[in-house]
Amino acid sequence: MGRGSTTSLEREREHDLELIAASVAVVAVEGLVEPARVADLGNYSNTEVIDELPAGTRIGFWGTHQSYLLYGSRLERSPRYLPLDEHASADAMISYLRAQAIGVIAVGPRTPFNESSPVWRWMAEKSGHFERLHGEDLRHDVFVYRLSWANQ
Repeated sequence: MGRGSTTSLEREREHDLELIAASVAVVAVEGLVEPARVADLGNYSNTEVIDELPAGTRIGFWGTHQSYLLYGSRLERSPRYLPLDEHASADAMISYLRAQAIGVIAVGPRTPFNESSPVWRWMAEKSGHFERLHGEDLRHDVFVYRLSWANQ
């Protein structure tokens, strides 16, 4: 790769950093703006779900360009990317998730870039491991799931 060219992962990270910076700006002026107006600035329902999780809950994500929502409204969370599509099977993916000590996972929305991934099928096959906390439309929403073993 020549100097000046960027990979899609680098562009995605740059995009995430821009969105985080915008979120910091929102938090910085939150005291100056009515809470209802702050809620209008984005997908606030995802942030509310994250804010309601117990302190210390580890959050993982895959297949989303909206990872900035997983930091919470006060940017107190540290979501972690999980390469779920690098596993050979649904069982291998579940074993990987268990080993990461993740309590909550966020995925989606399903896009042309990730729709052919086996992760979607694996999550459906192993649906008993995923308790949906948020998400209605897989084509538009980030789905947030509590993992079944997280409360054990």
